[in-house]
Amino acid sequence: MDNAQLIFQQILSEKYQRIDKFVTGGQEEHLCLDFKEKSEPARTGLSGDDKRNYAKALSGFSNAVGGVVVWGIRAKRINDESPDIAQEIKPIKGVKRFLTDLNSLISDALIPVNSGVRNEVIFVEDNEANDEGFVVTYVPESQGLPHRAMCGLNIYYTRAGDSFLIMEHHLLADMFGRRQKPDLQVFYRMRKDSTGNEVKISIIVGIENKGRYLATYPAIRLKPITRLSLSQFSVDGITGGWGLPIQIQPRDTASIYGTLFAGGINNVIHPDTKLEVAVLNSTMVFKCDQFVFGCKEKQVVFQFAYEIFCEGCQQKSGEIVIFEPEVATLIES
Repeated sequence: MDNAQLIFQQILSEKYQRIDKFVTGGQEEHLCLDFKEKSEPARTGLSGDDKRNYAKALSGFSNAVGGVVVWGIRAKRINDESPDIAQEIKPIKGVKRFLTDLNSLISDALIPVNSGVRNEVIFVEDNEANDEGFVVTYVPESQGLPHRAMCGLNIYYTRAGDSFLIMEHHLLADMFGRRQKPDLQVFYRMRKDSTGNEVKISIIVGIENKGRYLATYPAIRLKPITRLSLSQFSVDGITGGWGLPIQIQPRDTASIYGTLFAGGINNVIHPDTKLEVAVLNSTMVFKCDQFVFGCKEKQVVFQFAYEIFCEGCQQKSGEIVIFEPEVATLIES
């Protein structure tokens, strides 16, 4: 998960509390975060300035490393050397209409379209009955050709520091000629082995390439955290037959950082395909009546950390957490 995704997920998780923290904590704008006010507060929907600001942000973040725009916060510089800092909450009245207009504008604001753009509403005090609040726009980094801001601008932007800048010719030339990149994501699936009333669960973990280019030299590091251990068997039950070769490491390194599976030039993950790499076994046996189907309690049952790599791409890391309802569904199936 990249920085833009982390920011976006944090805002959606904490909602209005996170919006308030941006101002009370004096949050600075940076490479992946931008604040915007609605240009005409008394007007319903988007103004011309709002449309241009939207197009500029979509272009700039798409052509850089991705980012998040929070609509409904006033930001300004404290001095000439400081970045823009969140100063005041400026909730948008008629925020549902504002959200609808932003969603409708995506295809007209950017050429080519970045299909990963998302807009989500956050209500003041998390009160949906009051149509007043903020919109959070998530823009992922583009893996394709550069994106041009429309809405009367017709300019290619990028993000540098806390500003959107017009792209220089040499940057445009480089992006138009750049190689398509793979986009690796971790995935997992669970399986069960039942004996009478007892159930043993295994988690098959692998790498998925959601990009448009071959992923060469793929690698994944796995570290079990909660109720899991690394199996010595592959998905097919073969000892040592993992989807990628395991790399010998000092014991203390593996215990701290996890076990590394890494492939060579002949280990390729094609676009829109998956490679199952290793198996994590549950360290406890479950009873068929241990969980109630559809239970609402989100207690953590399994947890593991991962890092994924491949040639020419930035490393990604994160944690997978599996809660009771998902385990209950498997056991009941």
